[in-house]
Amino acid sequence: MDRFDDKESTTFDETQADQENLGLQTIFGMNGTMGLAHLVGAESALKVAQMDPSGTWNIVEVFLKSFDPTQSAEHDAMLVKEGKKPKAPLGLGGFSTSTKSGTFKGGAHNFIDHLVKDLPAAKVDALAKCGAVVDSDPNAWRSKGGNGVWIVLNGEKLSPESLENHPGFRKNRVLVLGAPGRDVVAGKGRSIYIPGASLAFTATSNTPMHLINRTAVHKDEDRVLAFQHKNCKANREQFFLHMCEGLQQKGMKCYALGACGHNKYAQQDNRNNAAGRDAHNRDDVSALRYSDYKFVETFENSAGFESTPAYSSSGYITEKILAAFLGGAIPVYAGGVNPSQVFNKNSFIEADAVNDPFLTKAINQMVELQKDPVKYNAMVTADAVTRQQMMDYFSWHQATWATHGDKLRMRIVDQILKMCAN
Repeated sequence: MDRFDDKESTTFDETQADQENLGLQTIFGMNGTMGLAHLVGAESALKVAQMDPSGTWNIVEVFLKSFDPTQSAEHDAMLVKEGKKPKAPLGLGGFSTSTKSGTFKGGAHNFIDHLVKDLPAAKVDALAKCGAVVDSDPNAWRSKGGNGVWIVLNGEKLSPESLENHPGFRKNRVLVLGAPGRDVVAGKGRSIYIPGASLAFTATSNTPMHLINRTAVHKDEDRVLAFQHKNCKANREQFFLHMCEGLQQKGMKCYALGACGHNKYAQQDNRNNAAGRDAHNRDDVSALRYSDYKFVETFENSAGFESTPAYSSSGYITEKILAAFLGGAIPVYAGGVNPSQVFNKNSFIEADAVNDPFLTKAINQMVELQKDPVKYNAMVTADAVTRQQMMDYFSWHQATWATHGDKLRMRIVDQILKMCAN
């Protein structure tokens, strides 16, 4: 701080401070126009007093994060000199991240930003003292936790039973966000169900608000069904073959957009096909590619298999259906248990790949909608989520707060704080 000349410094009128209930002690200023209050409380805030031209004092609070020497540039330089790797800087709320693997490794930092955005200062301070870790590895719940709180962003299949019975989950303070499709409480472990399709908004330019108030997108009449996967799983390949054959019988075409789906009926579309699974904006790219198509196959890895504790599809609803919605197409979905829990049943086609292996009903729905533009437009412009679904499964994202509140965000924050306190 610069050294001030006593003749140019002034003392704030503490009587005025008392009258304005500011609770300030002596403030030093320059030329009677600016001053700094004392630090109020531990790791809290400093108050800046400024006099405007009319002679009125205005008070601004500047919130500070406590200084951690292990987060300083000097400390990092020392680690580098010693051949060690500096740890990532802590963000607001004291969170750190572990992003070596997982579907959401590119969006973990964004997720934290949404959690702490405009939180009350008291909650931010409490979170900072907690120092929780957000991990994108979907298997981190098995062993992480210890003395801290470990928050796992899970985009993979996971059964409630596997959490309830696993000693690593029970003994550690682990909070799983993602599948399974219901909340779990077991020992010190907790889970809050957030579908992977919702967590995918951590790494896309779109927001959950793009799922409502949708308008029709112009489509090429020739491009009826799109199929895009990197993992050419036999079950999906067979289902796509059935759909292509059924559509061809009605004079309609299907297209393979990626490495998979190249059967004897499918056309090939390699336009704009440069993103790949690990691209940060892969869902944006997929949505753009889908924008020419009427329907998009959005089958999960588990499509056609009965859900069991050993191979659970409980709440397993991934980004596949999301990209189709954002591309202005009608998703043809199979795999996750009860997708209409998360998405409006009037906005997508649910194929029963277990009980209808030739997908006759889903094919007939596509044909009917293709022949009836009024019905097609009604479905493709329907809100993909209801108001309640937005509040329950997407309101961790700040874009929803003005119109739908932040119910889910506060559930997560309050759960973290409860786990920190115990």
